[in-house]
Amino acid sequence: MIALHKPQTLAGILQYKIEEIEAIIEQIKNEPRKSYYSYIQKSVKNGKLKERPIDPSRAKLRDLQNRIHQRILKKLPLPEHMMGSIKGRSNVDNAVTHRGGLHNFQTDLKNFFGYATNKMVFDMLRTHNFSPDVAHLITQLTTFKGHLPQGAPTSPILANLVGISFDTPILSICQHHAIKYTRYVDDLWFSADYDFTHLQGELLKAIKDCKFLYSHRKTLAKAGKIEGTGVKVHKGGRLGLTDAQSKKLSDPGRSENSKKGIQSYKNQVESR
Repeated sequence: MIALHKPQTLAGILQYKIEEIEAIIEQIKNEPRKSYYSYIQKSVKNGKLKERPIDPSRAKLRDLQNRIHQRILKKLPLPEHMMGSIKGRSNVDNAVTHRGGLHNFQTDLKNFFGYATNKMVFDMLRTHNFSPDVAHLITQLTTFKGHLPQGAPTSPILANLVGISFDTPILSICQHHAIKYTRYVDDLWFSADYDFTHLQGELLKAIKDCKFLYSHRKTLAKAGKIEGTGVKVHKGGRLGLTDAQSKKLSDPGRSENSKKGIQSYKNQVESR
């Protein structure tokens, strides 16, 4: 396990002078939009716009975040139940885990990055044996306006790590009651061979107790076939495309190159 105790050691790993890192942090505080963060309003379906701020980092800050991701954060251990934004694990692996589950329960975290605060990031780094000074520097370099910014290369893995706060009590419940649990960044999936409806409130409470919110609209309990993280799990365990993806494959207005990509993905899913 990597452990950093001195800011100078952090600077050496990132190959930046500590004075340069501190200058970047100071400018983020005073003029973030001038050099280091953009603002994008993301479009949604039917041509309508929804106020959904995306704050991609740029210039030296993005370079620093990429180095923090590659040289530090990727070396921290990630539990097996995490499936999203992790090399070697995929949405298909996520679905395979729940193949054969007779009863499924899914929920989705609302604005996961927005509720992952700078304090949560700092506290998480401290649990991994980073000194307060180093944890503070990394937190300042990877959070914006008090939370994880959408569009920063460090945000997905930090969200995964911060999410361990609610994963821990959830895993305790699941292990005690023979329930399979995976998390694909902000998508939570539970399955078992029996109806565990009576435990769903307890599972959701673990999320709320850690100051995160789940989407009521995307919270679903179902027996039999179900869709999750872009894969349909049929009754009996066969995997296939979701209904939305199948429609794209048969859409006469879609380009042949696009259909080839979907067909390739279909073959990958159905081979598992």
